[in-house]
Amino acid sequence: MTYQFKNRFNTQYQNTKDLYWRVLINDQKHLFKDVIIKNKEVRTISHTLPTGEKKWSIYCESDHYTVENNTIIILLKLRCMDQKQHEYWIQRAIDLSIQNVDRGGGPFGAVIVKDGQLIAEGYNQVTLLNDPTMHAEVSAIREACKKLNTFDLSGCVIYTSCEPCPMCLGAIYWARISEMYFANTKQDADSIGFSDEFIYKELAKPYSQRSLKTYQLMREKALVAFEKWRLKEDKIEY
Repeated sequence: MTYQFKNRFNTQYQNTKDLYWRVLINDQKHLFKDVIIKNKEVRTISHTLPTGEKKWSIYCESDHYTVENNTIIILLKLRCMDQKQHEYWIQRAIDLSIQNVDRGGGPFGAVIVKDGQLIAEGYNQVTLLNDPTMHAEVSAIREACKKLNTFDLSGCVIYTSCEPCPMCLGAIYWARISEMYFANTKQDADSIGFSDEFIYKELAKPYSQRSLKTYQLMREKALVAFEKWRLKEDKIEY
């Protein structure tokens, strides 16, 4: 039996004995009961998520695995973060958002962390740079990619002072960030004049019903680039 793991794994659990382990098999998410993790000691995943106040995060730092008797055995390095650590980083994002108001920018901050270590920080610089794409999350993602020299931020966690707008949420998905924590909601942002919730609603509408007039032209000619990409043997997929 062969299992194909296409992405690095992440999940949450509430203590170190009973865990959920979520993996991708042929693009489908599954929860497994009989998964053994080797990291100084062998841990067996329980199918039942226990109750409790403490929440942890687990990150797979290795894609190496074997399959023995239909049991997936994954060799990885574990790093756990408890609730206080999550609160520490979200507070840092909040502090950045408050400081940015004094700086003349928008009230948004974001922090990217990997293995419990700070990788990058970002804050809203839309009006400071006259760049409507320079949101806190995008700024942090750009800095993290530069620092790690990769466009793949798998294994990273982003903490943001506010629920991301659709643009930033898309960037977070494209960067393959493993987890996200946020403080303010999009409704909170909408209440002070930021139209995140409006854009979310717009995206759910057909093109003809959106406030942005949208038209499609010349699809056949545009598909040439897609076909060229599909056939390109030395492309770097992302």
